[in-house]
This record gives sequence, C-alpha cells and structure tokens, in this order.
Amino acid sequence: MPDNCQLTLVSPITKVLTGPSGKDTTIKITNNSGGNAQFQSVTYDGNVVATAATSATFTIGTGDKKLSYVYEGSAAGDDIVITDPCGTQLDSFACDPGNFRIERTVIGTAAAAAGQGGGVPE
Repeated sequence: MPDNCQLTLVSPITKVLTGPSGKDTTIKITNNSGGNAQFQSVTYDGNVVATAATSATFTIGTGDKKLSYVYEGSAAGDDIVITDPCGTQLDSFACDPGNFRIERTVIGTAAAAAGQGGGVPE
C-alpha cells in the first residue's frame, strides 16, 4: 500500500476530509466517463502544491485547512473522481464548465501522545 493514503472522507454530503497532521498525502484526478481530466492547479492552505498535473501531494496541517482544485474535464456532465493512490474515493462530481473550482475542507488531526492517560498520579 502506498504511504500517501492518509485522507478519509468524513461525509459524502459535506465532503469534509480528515487525516493525521504532519503526514504527506496525495490526491489524483480521473474522468470515469472515459475523457481526460487534469488539475490546472491545486492549492492547500493558500499554497500551490501542483499545476497542470493529474496528482498532487501535500503535507496535512493541523486544524481546518482549505483544499482547492481547479480542474479541466472533457465534457459537461463527465464523472470526475478524486482518489488517493490506494484507490479510495475522496470526492466525485459532474464536470461543470461553469464551475471548474472545487473547494473542500481538510481537518488535520493531531496524533495522540504515547503514554497519556491511565496512570495513577503520585
């Protein structure tokens, strides 16, 4: 399994993603209708992480961060899908020539510190 499969879709309705802060993650774009699809730009937390590519890699920050992608699809209504390298579907939408910018929220969660809790204070 590739290391960059860090994001999880919290809800298919809100399309909020979550992942462990400090970890690198990759997103990929595909056109399931058989046409072409490409990110024109991918921005995470205000920083461009990819241009003119079919994938983008970024490091998940702590807290709520904005993930924005401007994409290019083949035709109106094409089924555009965003996945990770493991094939997990993170987002999907119909290609809309009037709206090529998609914005999502990524919530970076802190890892639990080792040895926390369960002890008896001295």
